[in-house]
Amino acid sequence: HDICELTGMHAKRQNITNHSFFNAGREDSVKPIHKRACHTGVQVLERMVRLDAANGLEGLGTQVVDYNVCNECCAGKAAAVPHKQRDKQKREILELVHTDVVGPVDPLALNGEKYTLTVLDDASGAVWTNSIEAKSAVPRNVKTIVEAAEKRTGRRVVFVRSDRAREYMCQELDMYYSSKGIEHQQTPPYSPESNGRAERLNRTIFEKARAILEELHTLSGITDYKKLWVEAIKTVVHVHNRTLTNSTYKSMRNKAPFELVTGNKPDLSHLRIFGCRVKVKKPDRYINGKLGTKVWDAVHVGYEGSVGTYRVYVPTLQRVIVSRDVTFIEKLYHPVPASEISHEEADVSASEG
Repeated sequence: HDICELTGMHAKRQNITNHSFFNAGREDSVKPIHKRACHTGVQVLERMVRLDAANGLEGLGTQVVDYNVCNECCAGKAAAVPHKQRDKQKREILELVHTDVVGPVDPLALNGEKYTLTVLDDASGAVWTNSIEAKSAVPRNVKTIVEAAEKRTGRRVVFVRSDRAREYMCQELDMYYSSKGIEHQQTPPYSPESNGRAERLNRTIFEKARAILEELHTLSGITDYKKLWVEAIKTVVHVHNRTLTNSTYKSMRNKAPFELVTGNKPDLSHLRIFGCRVKVKKPDRYINGKLGTKVWDAVHVGYEGSVGTYRVYVPTLQRVIVSRDVTFIEKLYHPVPASEISHEEADVSASEG
């Protein structure tokens, strides 16, 4: 192929058999143009020649694409190798689970939590999550989730995939995995993409959590609404497990994770708008006399266990309570400041109920 050796203002044609843009000894060929063009990619320069997109490149030729490494490009443009999905093997439910920790989250949650642990089943897309105060609680919570998932499904976990964070590289978990015959797959250091499913899950969960927290703020007028982020995450995961997901395996995309794991079709009739105002019945011991009000004004913040049991935040108590006796006011879309809610219950001990 013919390329052009550029010298000053003129070009001297040469016939090059084994061409290379950055071949040793070819400093006067294409390499100066590459540098003058702010290290524009050689493929771009070749395409510009082919399309006659600019003047001054006429002698470069259109087929010269094999080139050695440009040191400056390596230093300035280095990028990680794309993490293509290499694990094409179809997994059974709980055969492989991904886990990750997100945090610290600001502000602290109602009960002091600042981290969230997530566990994702690779096959079904089912998610389990616990919020914790410190990373030292990760091993205990991983074991709790694994045991609960195995008991619920009747299957056993074979592989656990995580990053190399200290909370996962501990003797407690090593001994637990060994006792159960679980293989711990650890991703390479400084490459969160290798644990991509867990990373994408966390992003999705927190994006949805932010959205419903903003809705809670709009509907309730509560100013310190962000401290309810744990409740938001629990709600997002609850709904995630009961709706269709983009499973790794096409054969599993027509069923919700809940059905894939339990065999039962999910029931969504109990879902209510997160953050809507509610009236929740007080326990008898909190009713002041015969004429005392029998309900608290509260805010819906999630679901508890069986269908029909709800988690509600009572601003005057500054805590979340669980109840089945809840009346929803989903159509009230103007905020009602917490300051307007009766404070007759404010002296109730936060440790009760």
